[in-house]
Amino acid sequence: MFSTFPDGWSGAGLLLLRAVLGCALTISGVAYLRAWRSVGSLGIAIVSILIGVLLIFGYRTRIFAVIASVIFIASSFFPPNYAFADSRATAVFCCVIAIALACLGPGAFAVDAKLFGRREIVIPKFSRKANSD
Repeated sequence: MFSTFPDGWSGAGLLLLRAVLGCALTISGVAYLRAWRSVGSLGIAIVSILIGVLLIFGYRTRIFAVIASVIFIASSFFPPNYAFADSRATAVFCCVIAIALACLGPGAFAVDAKLFGRREIVIPKFSRKANSD
């Protein structure tokens, strides 16, 4: 799960992917929350909203993007009366975006980049005295 956390235009593109996927998942979760009839749909609603918000901020992006793809596929089989991903084509498109995001990583404009991002590695100068001992 190694990522280089690209910045610039690449990082902005990854931020856009995360934002679109997170908003789609949050909107879908709110639709499930408004139309919940069973414990399963309530669980899908809460998990969708939570993962959507975490994807927007870019926390544990790769893991939550994979979970988001599973949620979109599951929501296409068990749609509420109205939902963002009420058609299977929309769910497949969102699933493909989630898998692409899982493959690419969060980018530099994410919480993951702040927690696990670039670090300066300092290599001490080679000294002959230290080796002669």
